[in-house]
Amino acid sequence: MGMGGRERDEVGKALMSASEQMRERVTCIPKDPFVLLYALSKAKEPADVAGIRRECLMEEKEGTPDMWYSFGVDTPLSHALLSVLRFDPDIRSAAGILYSDSLPLILDEMLYDVRYARDDMKRSDTSLLDFSVVSCCRKNDVPDLIIAGSHKTAAAVWLFGENPREVVKSLIKISGRINNTTSEDTRNGN
Repeated sequence: MGMGGRERDEVGKALMSASEQMRERVTCIPKDPFVLLYALSKAKEPADVAGIRRECLMEEKEGTPDMWYSFGVDTPLSHALLSVLRFDPDIRSAAGILYSDSLPLILDEMLYDVRYARDDMKRSDTSLLDFSVVSCCRKNDVPDLIIAGSHKTAAAVWLFGENPREVVKSLIKISGRINNTTSEDTRNGN
């Protein structure tokens, strides 16, 4: 097996391992087709990005690992990840988070570096870069999370990390905080 095939297998194994930790512990997953992404080390296009399928994570699916993930993920999240990679090649993994009104405050309290993407800068159909994400990054300075859209109309929340394990660890922490906040709001009648 060539180096490319070996790296693809390692990416798939890392995704599978991290996604097992997500099951039933992460409740803030948006309804995107892919919930956790990991890019090859020199990723330049969606063909170089693998993702765990949402339906495999949310349901107890039987089958071989290649049914759980696939390469060629062409979604807004994969374009955001490819854009981030241009600024920091060590940041190769990403996941989406379901937006809630309490999320910005929770992320601020947890001391995450959060930046807001500009609404007026979107990805064109001919570019792989998401220019709203590019506007949030500098060389070796990529935020932990990017919220696309304004505070009130966030269309997407993207979490970035070096690998799927790191991203899932953050997802579990954020999900736990969201669940605690929601429980407190319910008890307080909000």
